[in-house]
Amino acid sequence: MKIIINGYSVIEHFNIKFQENIFIKLNRRIEILKQDKEQYLLVVVLLALLITLNPSLCFAEGFDFSTGQEILNKAQIYIGIAGSIMCTIELATELIKGGRGYFQILYKYGTGYAAVLLAPTIFEMIRNLF
Repeated sequence: MKIIINGYSVIEHFNIKFQENIFIKLNRRIEILKQDKEQYLLVVVLLALLITLNPSLCFAEGFDFSTGQEILNKAQIYIGIAGSIMCTIELATELIKGGRGYFQILYKYGTGYAAVLLAPTIFEMIRNLF
């Protein structure tokens, strides 16, 4: 014997109410996030990055990734240029002060740029594992 509430069994009714409560809570949290622009931007960027980690979520079958690869290459170039400028400025200020920490500065920016170059390859390897 099933008990019917508004055309749904008791279990279906509780599942629907549970989902409605989750959506209400999510909407409240989104409204709170919208008030803080920096936090909202962070959440939007993180969601965009998470979606792009699995392209099957957002792209149709047979999508051409060459445009994304071009954007990635240009971003890597611009990050490299910006990093070089920042490294040069930091090296110059360290040398003017007479400090000896320039190897640490070179190491910091070198590893940062290597991470930017290697991250897509590492993500590709992880994607191929699944």
